[in-house]
Amino acid sequence: MKEAWKGWAKKNRARKMERYVVSIEDVLKAARRLQKKEEKLYVMANAEAVAEKINNLELGQQRKIQVFKKGKLREIYMASVESKILQYILIEKIKFRRYKYSFASRRGYSYVQAMKLLAKEIQNRYTLFTDIKDFFPSVTQTILLKEIPPKFRHFIKAILRSFDGNGIPLGNPISGILAEIYLRDFDKKLQFIARHYNFTYIRYMDDIAVICNSYEKSIFMLRKIRSYLLKISLGINESKTRIEYSQAFDYLGYRILRSVQIRRINRDSFLSMCLRKGIEYSRGFYQYSKHSQDNVNLLIEKMI
Repeated sequence: MKEAWKGWAKKNRARKMERYVVSIEDVLKAARRLQKKEEKLYVMANAEAVAEKINNLELGQQRKIQVFKKGKLREIYMASVESKILQYILIEKIKFRRYKYSFASRRGYSYVQAMKLLAKEIQNRYTLFTDIKDFFPSVTQTILLKEIPPKFRHFIKAILRSFDGNGIPLGNPISGILAEIYLRDFDKKLQFIARHYNFTYIRYMDDIAVICNSYEKSIFMLRKIRSYLLKISLGINESKTRIEYSQAFDYLGYRILRSVQIRRINRDSFLSMCLRKGIEYSRGFYQYSKHSQDNVNLLIEKMI
């Protein structure tokens, strides 16, 4: 009986260690998600060679670009075509439990869903806002790799080796999924506490909002967040941490008024609204970017 159990255990371990092999069908399916036409045509014409490079872990080195965002210099990494294809394949293949109120840059779990939930829950309650400090570069890769299914682990190691920075490469297609996997246990603990005390816990990437019934409970949740982040070698951004009980909230580039959500609007809608209301505007007044809508939001507040 003991020998039979040892044989079964050995066979089961071998099965778990089997590596996933990327097929030509996987490559062609992932190629549809490429945004650049020349990259898509290249992959379609050389699908077999691309699949062979991926399986041999020949992903090339990622190109680093420095950009300014909110007055801060950030490093964005541009992956090779083979790396992009592999990452799109892994996004579809890696399955993990996603918690209800955790959101990322992924269909069905975007900032739009996060904002709808927050706008619904904030009425007459205290809201704790905080941010994980330098999240992507601060991720510990050894902790992350333990959470990856064994058959995909060699691929993730190759992606992490292909850039010269720390943590998770910012700007890669799979970056959001790796962040979700890394914070999965953190989300589990906080959502358990939130359910117990009838709070609402919301996280979009590294931006966290917790809706509580009192100021004291908000402080309690802030302590828990600090404690749980410390266990995975992360911390909060103190300058972005605040507790509010007011008529309006700013979160993810939105202005929320109690139960009313003020959305970003496109240029034509903005200009037509100004014309209907008889409001003068200048070319420099309208700032169209993902997270800079303060002037537009202030104007809309006066309109409603």
